[in-house]
Amino acid sequence: MFTSGFRTAIVAQHAQAIAKAFKNFDLDALAHTDSIDLAVAPIKNERKVKGFLKGAKAIANEGFKAFKVRLKEGGMDVLGELPWMGRANRQHLAMIIGLSDTAKDDVWLRRCAEEASFPALAPSFPSSPANMARRHAHPLPGCFFRMACTDCVTSSRSTAKSMSAK
Repeated sequence: MFTSGFRTAIVAQHAQAIAKAFKNFDLDALAHTDSIDLAVAPIKNERKVKGFLKGAKAIANEGFKAFKVRLKEGGMDVLGELPWMGRANRQHLAMIIGLSDTAKDDVWLRRCAEEASFPALAPSFPSSPANMARRHAHPLPGCFFRMACTDCVTSSRSTAKSMSAK
């Protein structure tokens, strides 16, 4: 959720401070937290902080085990019930937690897909992060998440490229 609107590298720089501000992501502790002190939070977006707490409380109220069962049965749609879980965030979270082999449909991967497209060779294969990931995914022994690996590599390269351009 925090990477939405931020480069992943920025969030990675602050990962330990984010974990500390959010009680090391202890669901029970977060469920009993009314607010996070933005003065000590490394990401100062009040709406995201409140949304994260609201989502943690919703999962805690349902019970983590029950939430996991519902998530397995309902897939990415269940993630959409949480705050800040638009389409790209749902895809990204589903990929990270191993729910789905997918590529998130965010602005960075859409740009990569446009750069990597070959419309003359495949006019019926539109440029999209998912199609780019499908086209470049290679099976790895014992690895189900081929598209997700392509997404991660492409995102990392895109981030590195944009940071080196500055």
